[in-house]
Amino acid sequence: MKIFFDARAACLEVTGVGRIVLETALRLAERGYKVSLLYHSIPNFVPKHSNISIKILKGKSRTYWEQIILPKFLNKEKPDIYHATWNFGLPVFSNIPSVLTVHDVIPKAWGGYFSSAKSKLLDQPLYNFNMTTSVKKSRKVLTDSENTSNDLKKYFPKSAGKTEVCYPGINHKIKVCGKKINQDLEKFGPYFVYLGGIDPRKNIPNLIKAFAELRKREKISLLIVGKYLGQFDSLIDSLRIKDNVIFPGYLDQDSLERTLASAVALVYPSVYEGFGFPVLEAQKAGTAVITGNNSSLPEITGKGGLLIDVDSEKEISEAMSRVLLDKNLRIKLIELGQENIKRFDWEKSTDQVENIYKSIL
Repeated sequence: MKIFFDARAACLEVTGVGRIVLETALRLAERGYKVSLLYHSIPNFVPKHSNISIKILKGKSRTYWEQIILPKFLNKEKPDIYHATWNFGLPVFSNIPSVLTVHDVIPKAWGGYFSSAKSKLLDQPLYNFNMTTSVKKSRKVLTDSENTSNDLKKYFPKSAGKTEVCYPGINHKIKVCGKKINQDLEKFGPYFVYLGGIDPRKNIPNLIKAFAELRKREKISLLIVGKYLGQFDSLIDSLRIKDNVIFPGYLDQDSLERTLASAVALVYPSVYEGFGFPVLEAQKAGTAVITGNNSSLPEITGKGGLLIDVDSEKEISEAMSRVLLDKNLRIKLIELGQENIKRFDWEKSTDQVENIYKSIL
């Protein structure tokens, strides 16, 4: 069987959506499937396997790539299956059997997405068109969580009857590329860690304010791991915690695991998530988790985390204080987290994807 994947989300960094694409593609290749990864530019990383090939299809924009460049290529190459992996992207003018993965419906479910007048006028109708078309064209729709499945059916009712929840795994084969932390982590003292993006939905200002409040009573640090361009410098300066908030950037796999394992807890105060890999990464590393009682986070976290109202700086700070000062609570959360991650296995996920492919042909 010849399978083509939209791999654009894995072009720069192996995070979130990109990880799901590459981990699944690699395991399918190991099972004998011929897998082609389709990119829009030269990727930084490609899994090495004799059954994996890449194709770079250059396009002026996402929509142009999906609706002009891609269908010409698919109609010429005629794969057995095309898997659109990035929420939408199925071309109107192609009849190749297709599977769609929807990781979230954030533009619909989170009110802050189309915030400007321009985005409401142009981007919102385009998103609605792309989602509606892709759901209609797909033979099967996969989601990463029950929460996303329910949201998808709510906002795009035609997905009902063709949607199936397929949890990603946490037993990764592909290592994250990034910087090494060479210094001794003990120099930071007890520290909390955040892992992920820094867009408004991630709620980093509330985390920083909550940390600053706890810092008045406890000698602690906060590590914010991921890409950072100085967006919160003025806030940090105003709270006088510049020396206590550290931005190490992207970390390689070993440094990331060591940083998580040595932390008091992961604090992940996102206001909406379709899945939430950082929660599972922390649980895998044997670290307590504090996260939101919203969207998919309770479903993914299971019993292995403190669930809080992330709109409340006070509640975030109080949860951090509880986990810091109560060793028995930390141990309990860690044990429950280690049990929780058993639900997320890449081989099981790939079994499910493989069966879905067979069912639509």
